[in-house]
Amino acid sequence: MTSDAATSGNFYTELFGWGRNDQDMGEFGIYTQFQINGKVVASQYKMVAEQEAMNVPPNWGQYVTVNDADATTAKVTEMGEMGQCTLFNRSGGRGAGGMMAIQPEMGPIPPHRLVYFAVEDVDACFPKAASLGGPALGRSGGFYSRRKGLG
Repeated sequence: MTSDAATSGNFYTELFGWGRNDQDMGEFGIYTQFQINGKVVASQYKMVAEQEAMNVPPNWGQYVTVNDADATTAKVTEMGEMGQCTLFNRSGGRGAGGMMAIQPEMGPIPPHRLVYFAVEDVDACFPKAASLGGPALGRSGGFYSRRKGLG
């Protein structure tokens, strides 16, 4: 969800070469599905006025796909607390994501999720992102710096 759908949509299509399918949702605005080879890989919509009034920052939501939601829920419940770090794998054993507890030595970090994007050439992606107005997260602007509407 973003505060500036036009800027955000243009940024990600230019940066990643994504296609896009904009759908008019009436009073809810435009819902955009970003695509690679015709498959949806991400989506966005403009946050509503109430969210902006509450200072909700632009952010990415994530969905987790499993073969059997009931069985997965039961398994997670059986596992109990997951400890400091858990890696989620996809078929073939390649890491697809992870979870870890915030440790005291990390400082005052609120609970959050990070979204990672896989790109062909990281070294080429950073200058391209900067040329499109993207922030250099983790650098001079600080880890949580962001440009309005790109989240």
